[in-house]
Amino acid sequence: MFAINAFAQSDLVITEILYNQPGNDTLEFIELYNKGSQPLNLAGYKVTSGFDYVFPAYVLQPGSYVVVARYADFFEQTFGLVPLQWDNGTLSNSGEKIVIKTPSGAIADSVEYDNKKPWDNKADGEGSSLVLCDVNSDNAFGYNWDASNDIGGIFEDGSIIYASPGEGNSVCNVSPDTYPPLIKRVYAPQNNIVKVIFNESLDISSAQTVSNYSGLNVTSATLSASKDTVTLTLSVALEIASVNSITITDVADVLGNKFISQSFSFIFNNTKAPLVITEIMYNNPGTDTLEFIELYNNGPEAVNIGGYYFSDGIDFVFPSIVVGSKQYIVVCANQTYFNSFFDLTNTYQWTSGSLNNSGESITLRNTADVVIDHVLYSFNAPWPAEADGNGPSLKFCDPELDNNYGANWSYSDVYVKDYLGLPIYATPGTDDEACVLSLFGQKTSIQKIKVYPNPSAGIFRLDLESGRNSVEVLNSFGQVVYSKETNSVNEEINLSDQKKGIYFIRLINLDMDVSSSAKIVIE
Repeated sequence: MFAINAFAQSDLVITEILYNQPGNDTLEFIELYNKGSQPLNLAGYKVTSGFDYVFPAYVLQPGSYVVVARYADFFEQTFGLVPLQWDNGTLSNSGEKIVIKTPSGAIADSVEYDNKKPWDNKADGEGSSLVLCDVNSDNAFGYNWDASNDIGGIFEDGSIIYASPGEGNSVCNVSPDTYPPLIKRVYAPQNNIVKVIFNESLDISSAQTVSNYSGLNVTSATLSASKDTVTLTLSVALEIASVNSITITDVADVLGNKFISQSFSFIFNNTKAPLVITEIMYNNPGTDTLEFIELYNNGPEAVNIGGYYFSDGIDFVFPSIVVGSKQYIVVCANQTYFNSFFDLTNTYQWTSGSLNNSGESITLRNTADVVIDHVLYSFNAPWPAEADGNGPSLKFCDPELDNNYGANWSYSDVYVKDYLGLPIYATPGTDDEACVLSLFGQKTSIQKIKVYPNPSAGIFRLDLESGRNSVEVLNSFGQVVYSKETNSVNEEINLSDQKKGIYFIRLINLDMDVSSSAKIVIE
């Protein structure tokens, strides 16, 4: 099996979930808690998996709860509490992942609940919500949750609902930890290094026993200071884009629960292929069955992208596959239906997740976690509104431009056929020769920017066309971190005081009234 995931920690914690009440699921909700010492402004936070929701300007005070419900009216009638109401979607009765992201696309919290042990199955249709017994415990573990026994209200059909939305549960029985550690990710950042990330702290002795890792030429095993990551050093280098297998056994957590022997496959690939995200269907009419992401090889040579993976937006690891020069590859939500609808065969289905209808980050990385491409799309201007539930996909017309700038995107006008009575316009896996920004009345970015070196440690040079130019640099939060008006044709930008990451240059030639943009990386 392939193992990969991405997690982040913050003061925002998912603390209660009602996913399957008796009868219909009208009362579905999640509860969030601020376990920090400072107020937390949730404006722009998004629920990107489980259901769709973008938080308004809402300040969650320290030690306070907020509830987001499927139907605010039914929820208030039952519990006497006014919740926020999500936009669309439902919580799966058989378990699924709920992901909350910050405005920049980082994961604020993530819980993958289940209706099987160690998750309490009394929450599966018997009237109870799931409650996190200790807000400071790891909510990724089912044994840290319990079925609520607080009578929260009586639904209109007479059924009793056991829940405590907006407050802590009065009685909570935490199950003892008798479960072995689980592996979250296995990957190779270098050709002689493999990292194994577990979901909890490990026993040092068993984690650093070399014989517990077989199938590769392991010479040493080192446990991280956080005690959840083991770094394996290999005596024989891995080949790029080849599939490798490792078997892990007898690794125990700090309580002595041993990991059951299991084999994992992974691919090493630290290349930086010139792949560009060129088409996105994030909100087709009706259910989002037709969601897809299209990638384009903008380089002169074929590239093997085996091991590349999406760290934001969706979950998917590419198998060993070669993408020819100037060729496309498509990843979709439902491969069987997608291939039938678009009459395609060479596509891939992502593992889990969905594209948020309000916009989110899509990030493609190699196995060294280097960003290959990144797009933060939106349903707000300058991103084309036509792609938001009206039938067309988002289309990136010129792969030489910056695809993180909404004005550089258009929408497809190539008709495929109707879906649920509405026309679908898209060209997954093929060129769209009619795709030009000016076709839709958008300002064309005709001014080119040459940026070098890129990436850099923070100092960049720009080659500009003559005239008055307004230069701005924005961080991933959309905040302007550098601004200058210049007449120079060669400008230096010093961002050495900024954090490592992706930044965006926005350039406006004030004399010609044209704009363009570029993506830069501080390493």
